[in-house]
Amino acid sequence: MKQLKILELEWDSQCFGYKIGEITTSNIKQALSEARQENFRLLYAKIYPQDTLTNNLAQRYGGILIDEKITFVASVPTYSPESKAIWYAENTLTPQLIELALQSGAFSRFKRDENFCNREFEKLYTIWIEKSVKREIAEEIAIFTEKEDILGLLTLFANENRACVGLMAVAELHRGKEIGRNLILKAFEFARNKQKSLLQIVTQKANSQACAFYEKMGFKIEKIENIYHFWL
Repeated sequence: MKQLKILELEWDSQCFGYKIGEITTSNIKQALSEARQENFRLLYAKIYPQDTLTNNLAQRYGGILIDEKITFVASVPTYSPESKAIWYAENTLTPQLIELALQSGAFSRFKRDENFCNREFEKLYTIWIEKSVKREIAEEIAIFTEKEDILGLLTLFANENRACVGLMAVAELHRGKEIGRNLILKAFEFARNKQKSLLQIVTQKANSQACAFYEKMGFKIEKIENIYHFWL
């Protein structure tokens, strides 16, 4: 049986309602041919910027460079100032949490790609925060509150090597008030509790304000990946 050069993404396909996969070869032309035979609607490709040949092939065959994904990593300090953020102990999804989750994806490729036309972005991020609140894909959720309003959100999980931030957002009208700093301090606390020496957060190069903030908080770029979308 011939092995496809495409990894079918079952969760994405189920969420969006059409067949989605990720290209796992540098032979873009062959992957696209196989994808059409297998009735894929959308393919993703992750290519390092320094791989000029494969980037050129991706663009030649209709790939949309929709994201330059940056993975930031910081060494977790043995001590950091006490955070004013708190742990969200509930498992209740609120409108404020949903709104913050949507704001966290302001530069998301799922929002920027105009070929999405069935509110895929809103659906994806709503499910993301819902599953996080249920602790299905997050271990902890940190929030920053003022009176009864939630003005900041950060979801966290850990893998074998590091602690990771999933969603992070500060309410648009309350930025510049050190809410983000307090959320990151809480993330460092989580990492220490999990005995992890590294904290990871992923964002988009287009989100220059977030990139500058993470660098200010001591994060360094670990890797950059060009993300292409191929619509079939």
